[in-house]
Amino acid sequence: MTGVAHFKSSERSFEPYGDVLGVPKGTALAYEGERATVFYALAPVDWRTRDIRA
Repeated sequence: MTGVAHFKSSERSFEPYGDVLGVPKGTALAYEGERATVFYALAPVDWRTRDIRA
């Protein structure tokens, strides 16, 4: 990640220190950046097709 990125949820605002930011399932998230380049990934990769009762 380069630049400065800000992430905000309804309860708090945070700026990551480093390259990884974990966000719990169901968290509504807004983001903004200042000359930021950000890569994001969802895990697990099959999150949409998983049986939520499992």
